[in-house]
Amino acid sequence: MLSQDDYEILNERVHEIQKGKLVTIEYYDRINYKRITGVVSKINLDTQILQIVKTKINLKQISYIQLEE
Repeated sequence: MLSQDDYEILNERVHEIQKGKLVTIEYYDRINYKRITGVVSKINLDTQILQIVKTKINLKQISYIQLEE
């Protein structure tokens, strides 16, 4: 469970994500937390889906985002 401050930071970072950028994401996959680093191949704020290479992640499952340079 994220605090309100953490949620706001996460929300800002989601809106900074762009296709083709390298990111590290930590997310909950119904069993445990996973961390993935890769290039964003799709992001759709309407459907709440982020795709890193071939891995599709629901934005609601994300607990951490690091935008790589």
